[in-house]
Amino acid sequence: MRVETDMVGSATIDEGVYYGLQTLRASENFHITGRRLTAEFIDSLAEIKKAAALVKFVQEEAAEITARTADIPEDSKPSVYV
Repeated sequence: MRVETDMVGSATIDEGVYYGLQTLRASENFHITGRRLTAEFIDSLAEIKKAAALVKFVQEEAAEITARTADIPEDSKPSVYV
Protein backbone atom coordinates (compact mmCIF):
# COMPACT_ATOMS: atom_id res chain seq x y z
CA MET A 1 0.00 0.00 0.00
CA ARG A 2 1.08 3.56 -0.64
CA VAL A 3 -0.28 6.83 0.70
CA GLU A 4 -0.90 9.74 -1.68
CA THR A 5 -1.78 13.22 -0.53
CA ASP A 6 -3.26 16.26 -2.25
CA MET A 7 -5.10 19.43 -1.20
CA VAL A 8 -8.20 17.46 -0.18
CA GLY A 9 -6.40 14.94 2.00
CA SER A 10 -4.69 11.55 1.93
CA ALA A 11 -5.71 8.10 0.78
CA THR A 12 -4.17 4.65 0.72
CA ILE A 13 -3.73 3.11 -2.72
CA ASP A 14 -2.77 -0.49 -3.51
CA GLU A 15 0.82 -1.08 -4.65
CA GLY A 16 1.27 -1.95 -8.29
CA VAL A 17 -1.74 -0.06 -9.65
CA TYR A 18 -1.18 2.60 -12.28
CA TYR A 19 -3.76 5.10 -11.08
CA GLY A 20 -3.42 7.82 -8.51
CA LEU A 21 -5.43 9.62 -5.89
CA GLN A 22 -7.82 11.51 -8.17
CA THR A 23 -8.75 8.34 -10.06
CA LEU A 24 -9.39 6.51 -6.80
CA ARG A 25 -11.67 9.32 -5.58
CA ALA A 26 -13.54 9.45 -8.89
CA SER A 27 -14.21 5.71 -8.81
CA GLU A 28 -15.48 5.97 -5.23
CA ASN A 29 -17.65 9.05 -5.82
CA PHE A 30 -19.14 8.45 -9.26
CA HIS A 31 -20.82 5.05 -9.57
CA ILE A 32 -22.61 5.83 -12.80
CA THR A 33 -22.96 2.48 -14.57
CA GLY A 34 -20.92 0.03 -12.57
CA ARG A 35 -19.35 -1.17 -15.83
CA ARG A 36 -15.59 -1.13 -16.24
CA LEU A 37 -13.81 0.24 -19.29
CA THR A 38 -12.56 -2.38 -21.74
CA ALA A 39 -8.85 -2.89 -22.35
CA GLU A 40 -9.38 -1.80 -25.96
CA PHE A 41 -10.94 1.49 -24.84
CA ILE A 42 -8.09 2.18 -22.42
CA ASP A 43 -5.53 1.34 -25.13
CA SER A 44 -7.31 3.74 -27.49
CA LEU A 45 -7.19 6.52 -24.90
CA ALA A 46 -3.46 5.88 -24.43
CA GLU A 47 -2.91 6.15 -28.20
CA ILE A 48 -4.83 9.43 -28.33
CA LYS A 49 -2.79 10.85 -25.43
CA LYS A 50 0.42 9.71 -27.10
CA ALA A 51 -0.58 11.40 -30.37
CA ALA A 52 -1.46 14.62 -28.54
CA ALA A 53 1.90 14.58 -26.75
CA LEU A 54 3.75 14.07 -30.03
CA VAL A 55 1.84 16.93 -31.68
CA LYS A 56 2.66 19.22 -28.75
CA PHE A 57 6.33 18.21 -28.96
CA VAL A 58 6.44 18.85 -32.72
CA GLN A 59 4.72 22.22 -32.28
CA GLU A 60 7.24 23.23 -29.62
CA GLU A 61 10.12 22.12 -31.84
CA ALA A 62 8.68 24.09 -34.78
CA ALA A 63 8.23 27.17 -32.61
CA GLU A 64 11.81 26.92 -31.38
CA ILE A 65 13.15 26.52 -34.93
CA THR A 66 11.07 29.48 -36.12
CA ALA A 67 12.35 31.63 -33.27
CA ARG A 68 15.96 30.68 -33.97
CA THR A 69 15.50 31.37 -37.69
CA ALA A 70 14.22 34.86 -36.90
CA ASP A 71 17.48 35.52 -35.04
CA ILE A 72 19.70 34.62 -38.03
CA PRO A 73 21.27 37.72 -39.63
CA GLU A 74 19.62 38.66 -42.94
CA ASP A 75 22.77 38.08 -45.03
CA SER A 76 23.09 34.52 -43.65
CA LYS A 77 19.56 33.42 -44.57
CA PRO A 78 19.19 31.26 -47.68
CA SER A 79 17.43 32.71 -50.72
CA VAL A 80 13.96 31.35 -51.26
CA TYR A 81 12.30 31.52 -54.64
CA VAL A 82 8.56 31.06 -54.91
